[in-house]
Amino acid sequence: MLVTGIDREDSLRKREAGQRVNDIPADPSIPDSPTFGDLIKQGLLPASDYTIDPAFQKVPARQPEEITVQQARDLVRKVQAESRFGILQLSRTYEITAEVAEALAEFQGEFLILGLTTLDPETAKALAKSRAGTVWLHSLTSMINESAEAIAKTPGNLVLSGLVELNSDSVPLTG
Repeated sequence: MLVTGIDREDSLRKREAGQRVNDIPADPSIPDSPTFGDLIKQGLLPASDYTIDPAFQKVPARQPEEITVQQARDLVRKVQAESRFGILQLSRTYEITAEVAEALAEFQGEFLILGLTTLDPETAKALAKSRAGTVWLHSLTSMINESAEAIAKTPGNLVLSGLVELNSDSVPLTG
């Protein structure tokens, strides 16, 4: 998702994608999951089974980052002004309010919220208004029906790579 076939010869794009992957939680279903970068720094393979690998216990937990509405607005402006590739990434933000989601939805580009583990209906509605080409919610492992119905309306690409449970027959996940 972060590097396309067009980017194969673009070393800056590949470097930025590598930096982004560095902060992705290795297992979104585990609270305080180490990131791919944490595991690599410890000499562990990112594909390890964390539940049985004793080396996993040596990886320090990451502290969550909270974001206010004003910080979200400032971040959107900053990243849109500075990033050649238009990637806004929140790696350790585990909760956001609907108001913060509304401010983040103004971002145009690739949008990653990698730590978000729950999504209430109001926040899902705000995120669904996103102007981003792709909204990536990596650590979201399950959703209630109302949230799924709302986020399914996202106009761009929606990536739910950690989703393991969706209890609804009525949610159209197309687009």
